[in-house]
Amino acid sequence: MVFYLEHAIQDAGLTRAGERRIVSKRMLYVEQDADGATRYVHYAPYLDYRPLAPDEPGIDAILDRTECRWIDRELERKAQLSPLPPVVLGGLLVVPIGLIRAMTGQTSNEPTHPVDTQASAARARAIVMAVERGLGFEPTDREFEKLGYDIESRVPGTGKLRSRRSQNDCSLLLRGGSATC
Repeated sequence: MVFYLEHAIQDAGLTRAGERRIVSKRMLYVEQDADGATRYVHYAPYLDYRPLAPDEPGIDAILDRTECRWIDRELERKAQLSPLPPVVLGGLLVVPIGLIRAMTGQTSNEPTHPVDTQASAARARAIVMAVERGLGFEPTDREFEKLGYDIESRVPGTGKLRSRRSQNDCSLLLRGGSATC
């Protein structure tokens, strides 16, 4: 079974109708097997599926089979899937290097953006992972899994994801320059 869930984030702004403004919305997919184990399914798994053809057994015939007995009308309730509210883990202020140069009176003909953004992103992830390891956590690079974040960091010995909630957390990234925290 594949369940599809809508994930939305709202800000404090209001629409013309007076409702909270949605700033991000996406569909998430979770697969559940006969043993009740669930796992995240990547983007648009339905692209690999097709509807039943007219000459194929119908849904009732399929659900009557022994290997499908675990599937019933109460499956959604049994899956016990429920959303958690989003948690803001930090913030990032992006300052264009051109602004820094203008403010400090520097001039340069160098490009103000990285030529190879994948290489820059890999270097940035390596730096963050090194900092996480230095703090005693166990980071994992999740860039290519498209989860909405690049690095997952776990608390050693617990398997729990690290959560950092501080109003004073702030990151500063100089585009085309160096990163400081």
